[in-house]
Amino acid sequence: MKKKTVVAFLVAFCAVFVFSACDEYDRIEIRDPYDYGTGIVPTENYQEIDCEIADEFFTTTSDSLSSRYLVATSLSQFEEWCEDRKLPYFDETSDCYYLQKSVGMRQTYTDGYFEENALVLINYVMSSYDTFFIDGLRLSDGFLTVVGVRPKGEYPTADVITAYFGIFEVAKEDVSGVKAINIAFMKK
Repeated sequence: MKKKTVVAFLVAFCAVFVFSACDEYDRIEIRDPYDYGTGIVPTENYQEIDCEIADEFFTTTSDSLSSRYLVATSLSQFEEWCEDRKLPYFDETSDCYYLQKSVGMRQTYTDGYFEENALVLINYVMSSYDTFFIDGLRLSDGFLTVVGVRPKGEYPTADVITAYFGIFEVAKEDVSGVKAINIAFMKK
């Protein structure tokens, strides 16, 4: 019971930051209406969005308590998003700037890439380290849902503020009508 109260408080606290933290490249509404448990994932009237996971989710202890989602339609938007999250892909002062993954990101995501494509960028912050994998992107009435699937059974979690990052390649035309993004969880 105590853990649920703490999680509820952190969810409310994070919601205040999510809805009050706006900057110049937040071009879509940020919504996170789902419970951090099993969640609600649209099952009717949605369209599966073809996507490739460009950079799998990884976790880090978060300095920020706000989630930020973005459909990047230009290289400059992608660079700003990475810079704000201290990701090393475009940061020449980072020790990881010359790693193969960072070099590959810079070589792949050029102005040419963004002519017909976009990136769905997820920086999701929650109150504990959790286990999940991505089951795809779903669009319904301009509402894009990143579906996170939790495994059956019990698994260990850690009570820390954790940031999850995800970068998904999509066709620009498939996400042109997106008005809001969220991540929702379900159990398989």
